[in-house]
Amino acid sequence: LLPDVSVEEFKELDVLPVKSVDPNSPKNASIMRYFKFQLLTILVCLASAMQAQTNVLRVDSVSYPAGKTLSLPILLENTSDITGVQFEISLPVELPTDSETGNPVINLSKKRAANHQYTCRNMGRQWRNQGGIEYYYNYRIIVFSDDNALLLDNTGTLLTLDLSLPVTLANGAKLPVYLQSKSVVLSDRQMNNVVSEQKDGLITIEEIPRPDLMPSDISFKK
Repeated sequence: LLPDVSVEEFKELDVLPVKSVDPNSPKNASIMRYFKFQLLTILVCLASAMQAQTNVLRVDSVSYPAGKTLSLPILLENTSDITGVQFEISLPVELPTDSETGNPVINLSKKRAANHQYTCRNMGRQWRNQGGIEYYYNYRIIVFSDDNALLLDNTGTLLTLDLSLPVTLANGAKLPVYLQSKSVVLSDRQMNNVVSEQKDGLITIEEIPRPDLMPSDISFKK
């Protein structure tokens, strides 16, 4: 709404003349309350939508000494009901294999996947040259159940991978563990992929210090 000014006065103004609005008037106060309510409703809906879509598969980041076998956790955090998981992962060392079938072996969590089984397929190796490791090994892992059972709980370790770290790795070496881009599938009972995020991990080679055992205060009786 414009204030009462003449055409000549209007042309001489440097800004658009407007009437000031009194926020304390009953009408304007009612309008402000309405818009605040609408904004709050939108924010609540957005927060609920974001929470409903939090389904994340990630590789844990750990420190471990060279020359030892690391059980690397693969973690699943989900707010949706998940029945199956598929992903491709790139590892700095090969997985152990079954002595009878020759297939790669992984360890499903009894707490989260007690009603599930898996397949693990070696997809070959590729040049990466990370942390003293030239070639990485790629695997496709599928966790499923014949009766479409749900994975248990909503957070924690889904499975672990046994990695025998070479004794030649230098202290402080960093070995990234990659989830291949857009390879993660988190399937619900309607066979929809409900993944919202995937996260790579990192293995840091770290020596375990040995305690210094120095004898002290020793006396001998004659």
